[in-house]
Amino acid sequence: MRAFDRLCRAIHELSQSLSAFIYHYGIAEGIALNTGTPAIAIDDFFYYCLAKGSKHIRAAMVLVENELPEDAIVVSRAAYECYVCAAYAIAHGTKAIDDLVYNPVGLDAGTVEYARTKTGKWNYRQLVDKATETVFDAPPSIERMVLSTGYTDDAVVHRHYYGFSSQHAHVNMAGSGNYRDGAAYTDHGNGQRQNAIFLAGYVTAVIVAMAIENTDMDGREKARIAKELRIAVRQINEVLDKHFKELADDFVAAVRSRLGLVLG
Repeated sequence: MRAFDRLCRAIHELSQSLSAFIYHYGIAEGIALNTGTPAIAIDDFFYYCLAKGSKHIRAAMVLVENELPEDAIVVSRAAYECYVCAAYAIAHGTKAIDDLVYNPVGLDAGTVEYARTKTGKWNYRQLVDKATETVFDAPPSIERMVLSTGYTDDAVVHRHYYGFSSQHAHVNMAGSGNYRDGAAYTDHGNGQRQNAIFLAGYVTAVIVAMAIENTDMDGREKARIAKELRIAVRQINEVLDKHFKELADDFVAAVRSRLGLVLG
């Protein structure tokens, strides 16, 4: 349908701008400056989220173009998680350094491990620094972080977005109809195309908005990207008006409200 084709074009334009933005501004200062202050580490984490999210968005649109919409939804979900992590980092700043940087890296490096209960079992809610025996809470889940992004609408959007995308990210019989043609199973089908485009459009808009809102950048460039954002938001609202009347009222209201904040 034409509304979705217009939204696809808007996503592509925003995606290209996001890639250019990352090329110009996405510097890992901890490496470039050979320093590791908490403020720089959180800043690096933020741009890591943007770069990872940008790549997921591009991949999702390739999948849409190749009539693999369920897979596009899965990849858009990964981009959405990048948004939540980036928003959490901005909202909490250096207070989130253990949650987002030090402890996840420590787990991978083996300098931090999960705590143990009195019976010797792993306690996945806490971490222990092996050198200092300092105890930390385990890194927060996406479900916990989305409650603390600084945007109240995120929690409502998350409840619907994550529930729906889980049917495609995991084996869930509720989503099995996407892999059937009548009574026959198939690995073809494009029935989720509209949902895939809508979800990709939403996550692209919030990621791009977060990028330009939290970066000291050229005013003309920021104005150009903001214009593209306005076009994308208009297209998202158009498909909501015309093609998604069956969606839950609280979800639609939260999406519109969050996109309204994108426009400032």
